[in-house]
Amino acid sequence: MGFLLPILLGVFLLITATPPSLSQLPPEIDPPAPAPISPSELCNGIFLSYTFILGRQIPPNDTTDQPYRFESVLTVLNNGREELQEWRVFVGFQHHEILTSATDAIIVNGTDLPAPVGNGTIFAGYPVSDLKTAIQTAGDLKQMTATIELVGTQFMVAPPAIPLPSNISLVNDGWSCPEPTATPLSKRQITTCCIRDPTFEVNTTTITDKFLPRQPGDLTIMYDVIRAYDQNYLAEVTMENHNPLGRLDHWELSFDWMREEFIQKMQGAYPTVVDATKCIFGPQSQIYTGLDFADVLTCERRPIIVDLPPTKAEDPVLGKIPSCCRNGTILPRTMDPSKSASVFTMQRRRRLRRGGYSSNYLTLRKSLGVGGASTFIPSSNLDSDPLLSSFMFRPPLANELVIPITEGDSVTKVSPKDTSQRLSLSNEDQEKARKSEFVRDLLWSTMLEDKF
Repeated sequence: MGFLLPILLGVFLLITATPPSLSQLPPEIDPPAPAPISPSELCNGIFLSYTFILGRQIPPNDTTDQPYRFESVLTVLNNGREELQEWRVFVGFQHHEILTSATDAIIVNGTDLPAPVGNGTIFAGYPVSDLKTAIQTAGDLKQMTATIELVGTQFMVAPPAIPLPSNISLVNDGWSCPEPTATPLSKRQITTCCIRDPTFEVNTTTITDKFLPRQPGDLTIMYDVIRAYDQNYLAEVTMENHNPLGRLDHWELSFDWMREEFIQKMQGAYPTVVDATKCIFGPQSQIYTGLDFADVLTCERRPIIVDLPPTKAEDPVLGKIPSCCRNGTILPRTMDPSKSASVFTMQRRRRLRRGGYSSNYLTLRKSLGVGGASTFIPSSNLDSDPLLSSFMFRPPLANELVIPITEGDSVTKVSPKDTSQRLSLSNEDQEKARKSEFVRDLLWSTMLEDKF
């Protein structure tokens, strides 16, 4: 038995030293496949995406033209090396869409919501209009990205079909966007990557802090902020007739406020509707808790302003403005230079803001009813409050009855406020005012036809 002990010990050592067979090894686990690269990570320019979130049928039941609610998200991401200022994106809606809500953006032409956008529309950022780069922000997506949540109605695209737009593109000058494509993993999203157009010729005009010179035209309209305070400002509007022969009778001027602003006081002109009801039952009463709305002239989002009669020229409350109160008549310079302009002032209350003055985008919409001319001009180089989304001149229509204001008409008297109650400007607001945060010269001119 003594000789068996070394043999058994050798067999034991042989077994323990022999590697296990393949059948005894645990199965190898394949490494996980790498996550697919997001299209935004492959873009070194401006990445655009439109994502359909959900949709459902809404009343009425109509098999020939059934409406559906849609919710979607438009994303603008700056992956480039330069800051994208005042971004504008075209979305080619194609299913007779009616847009009812859009967060952090406005429609460029100033159309009120709900708005028909079935032929496509252009969005602009508001209140934040500029997108910084990752280099500037150390990759802070909040400052690099604009996310616009869209809600609206589309027609005849029933689930599970997806009502995607035909195109999305960056409208800013100097950018080229290829046709959008669907993402590989989702049929609910289309994306595109916009890059700088190498053939685009950059405007070499020297940029200064000076205002642009007046442009030639038959009619010029200037919106000039002459005094600015923390919660309101005083603006002077001047209309000048440069047509050598044509005269203007019974002018009416209209514009759109952006964020629940209202007119508190006017001199030299008057709104056609004097009513503070919308302010009393609106957000204005919650913002201006100490304001007496009995002195407010109008809270209309699109007020119509008319001239005063000559009898109000020397009125201490409504008049006392040079070149005012002529019943809306502006003569050509060749006939009478002293009557070739019309001027009025208005005190406008603006909504208190939480993020400061972050939007420099303003859209001007001019509509000259003479001869049926109508012009829409988007502007991306104007500093704004933004105080107006559109500004248009509206003379009365041919079949519209014009009733001039007379001395006997009832006119709401607005008591002048004690200047000691006005809020003084902070240093920050003074600096912004010096840098033209408000519009100093809103000049635009349009050729008038000689049909009036």
